[in-house]
Amino acid sequence: MFGAAESGNDKVSFKFKVPAKLIRTQRSIYTPPFATTQNMFWQLKFHPESKDHREFCALWLIALPNPLEKYSSENWSDRSEYSVTYFMKNPNEKLNFGKLENYNARSPVWGFTKFCKKERLPREGEITIGVRFNKVKYEIEKIATPLPSQPLPQDLLKAWKSELDQPEISDVQFNFKEGTLYARSTILIERSEYFRCMFQQDKWSESKFTTKSLISSSMQITQAKSCNSTKRSWNLLDVSFGRMKKVEDLFSIYRKMKPQPMTTITSSSGTTCTIVYESENSNSINVPKKYLVNVIDFHLDTFKSMLKFLYTNQIEFYSNSLHRRPIDVFVMADKYLITELRDRAKSKILKDLKPDSAAELLFSTEWLWSDVKDMIMSYVVRKWEVVRETDKFREILEKPQSYPNSKELVEEILEKVRKNDEEKKKLLDVVAVE
Repeated sequence: MFGAAESGNDKVSFKFKVPAKLIRTQRSIYTPPFATTQNMFWQLKFHPESKDHREFCALWLIALPNPLEKYSSENWSDRSEYSVTYFMKNPNEKLNFGKLENYNARSPVWGFTKFCKKERLPREGEITIGVRFNKVKYEIEKIATPLPSQPLPQDLLKAWKSELDQPEISDVQFNFKEGTLYARSTILIERSEYFRCMFQQDKWSESKFTTKSLISSSMQITQAKSCNSTKRSWNLLDVSFGRMKKVEDLFSIYRKMKPQPMTTITSSSGTTCTIVYESENSNSINVPKKYLVNVIDFHLDTFKSMLKFLYTNQIEFYSNSLHRRPIDVFVMADKYLITELRDRAKSKILKDLKPDSAAELLFSTEWLWSDVKDMIMSYVVRKWEVVRETDKFREILEKPQSYPNSKELVEEILEKVRKNDEEKKKLLDVVAVE
């Protein structure tokens, strides 16, 4: 299969030559991936015989998610700015698809099931299939975002997973109502700004960054009489997501500091950490410091899912579980400032959306996060005729006091539905005139 790209006048075409003999023997034919921008990838899929209409052939344009699109639904909006035309040569055929506004993580493939009569396909020679992107500027620069790479070896993932919850090699103990978990601070510090701030709290006094760059409230320091401890309190719940400053590595500074015997850190957002250092007069100079963290706002199972991600970069969601649903992981990742995990959970929330669950999520919790609210709001507006008939939505209308902000949300939904209906009506009027 031979491919080529042609650009000009804010248009770019990708075309691929396919041997006629291959068409007669293959059920599906995929072109090599191609890109319209540095991080936007595509692929054509050709069916010599359409599954839905056997007398026709089908042509599809597949969106290949880049790493950001794979875990976050917001980035798909960039594709909606393009409009495309599908074409074929020998036989000649051209169909205008229009704007790519329906592409998303749940529906990455769109095209025509009745593109061309199958009987028109040649038995010899070759045909050309292609797609033209309209009103786009083709970038010939080096692609910055690579196509998805090979997954990590399973034996490596297994090895890292086995390191978690091992008391003998861990210096962090997490205490829950349900039990205890163990982890290594070196891993948590590198993977989470929250834990970096918690476990390296003394380093912040030596950092060129002020505590305000990460912590919304000022640090309060008091001296405890009983154990010569220092108590520092902060609230990380109000930190705006995505506005974190990168913290420089301060290990060298910290090694020069003389630690206190014990430090207790209390967060008003539900986490308390007690740092126990080696005694200055202790003979066991190789004993590492221990972090005792009391977690009262998350279940052990939810927290363990997060720790597994920090260790392996892998996450498994269980939509029917009590504590490992995508929303559970999302809330936790949002608090602990783990961006990638937050995006993965948000993407999973979108993929699992159904009319009944969308109403419940939107009115129960999701309105607290604007990005997730907008995502679910779009779904509810799009599926409004179905959502409004669900038992959950009726319950919301009957018991608005049980759902904070329900009145404002309903008004916002109705306004968006009204605007959506007006746009559809205008489009129908234009088609009727033509």
